[in-house]
Amino acid sequence: MKQMPGFVTASSFLPKAYSLPGAGRSLRITYLSTNGVTGQGLVPVTAEVILPAGKAPAGGWPIVAWAHGTVGVSNNCAPSRNPWSERNSRYLSEWMKRGFAIVATDYQGLGTPLPHPYLNTRAEAYGLLDAVRAAISSAAPLENKIMIVGQSQGGGAAFASAAFAPKYAPELNIRGIVATGTPYMTPELLKQITKPSDNMAYNPMVVYSLYLAQGFAGYHPSFKPREIFTPRAMPAYRAAAKVCVGPLTAKVKKEGLNFDNSLKPDFSEKIAPPLAAMQYPTMKL
Repeated sequence: MKQMPGFVTASSFLPKAYSLPGAGRSLRITYLSTNGVTGQGLVPVTAEVILPAGKAPAGGWPIVAWAHGTVGVSNNCAPSRNPWSERNSRYLSEWMKRGFAIVATDYQGLGTPLPHPYLNTRAEAYGLLDAVRAAISSAAPLENKIMIVGQSQGGGAAFASAAFAPKYAPELNIRGIVATGTPYMTPELLKQITKPSDNMAYNPMVVYSLYLAQGFAGYHPSFKPREIFTPRAMPAYRAAAKVCVGPLTAKVKKEGLNFDNSLKPDFSEKIAPPLAAMQYPTMKL
């Protein structure tokens, strides 16, 4: 059988502690997706497929394709390897109670050997769309009616997925999206939020800049983080490769990092390539 985007290479039952309350069959799948960084070649990606309890309706369960928020860039941060947060569990359980199955991608590079290209919109979109393809092609009773829902990093992923879908996955019947806290960064906006006199005792936005740089460095060996971050911020940059968002935020807070003491004065030119990967190239904004 020819391996295509959405081809399932492995499937296993998800531990109950990692599923949603009251769920029926819950799976962790590994599937193939187009490498969103290069735009070519196939890479393995993981996802959760969680069905409501009870008998599926005629035609199967409609789907909520969930795009998660920032968790980190290390494999141990992959959502399918961890219990749901209380907020996400409550929220997605409400969708499930209304008869939706949940298909939740980990995104490229979370839970698999490749680096995670954090906030790369194309990689997020391909990973989500191919997760839905994989779930529908599996033995799960699913209907090709899809809502894409995401928050924060996932808001960007949801937004990008809707934009890439008409050409990348035109067979998917996407009925709507919910995208909240959607990242959108331009060079001009970056200058505004990082301008001098950041008097905050610590700035949690530094966490996202550390992950953005780590995700870009994983695919671009010539990238030099020391040209962006000050010596004071470099220990946190190195930690970002290994620790998830909660511990990294605590470290940034403990070390009192804000944009004034974390970023070098000429950082904006150096960080332009990672920012370019955050854009929505198929949309006019």
